[in-house]
Amino acid sequence: MEVYITANNAIWLTLASISAFNALVFLQSGLDKVFHFADNKAWLSDHFSDTFIGKMLTPILGVLTALELAVGVLSALVLIIFFIDGMNADTLPLVALAMMASNVTMLALIFGQRVAKDYAGAASLVPYYIVALIGLITVFLAA
Repeated sequence: MEVYITANNAIWLTLASISAFNALVFLQSGLDKVFHFADNKAWLSDHFSDTFIGKMLTPILGVLTALELAVGVLSALVLIIFFIDGMNADTLPLVALAMMASNVTMLALIFGQRVAKDYAGAASLVPYYIVALIGLITVFLAA
């Protein structure tokens, strides 16, 4: 059996890998917020107590949870479609949406950490953001 490594295959493998990563990371984080909402809210209330976010934490936490779940579900859907239909241009709009949503969500998370002046927490999110950026750039390479 011969395996051909082409630029196109590398692009699609990268997108599938990042989709798997995003599905794991964002579904776990979003589901944790759903199933442990009170615990997350209590911790975040203290974390953001001296910021404008602290005053509107519940709706912001709801939006963040929805964003994380949306990215996780979109990324999982991309993987399912990859396995069922293969990797092709028809799936590219959904992949692009998932990658753009992951970037927006990571920026929201980093923004919150910076507002809370948790610079170490913001820095710990940078590797995740780099993965999100690589995914977005790779989508444009696939187009």
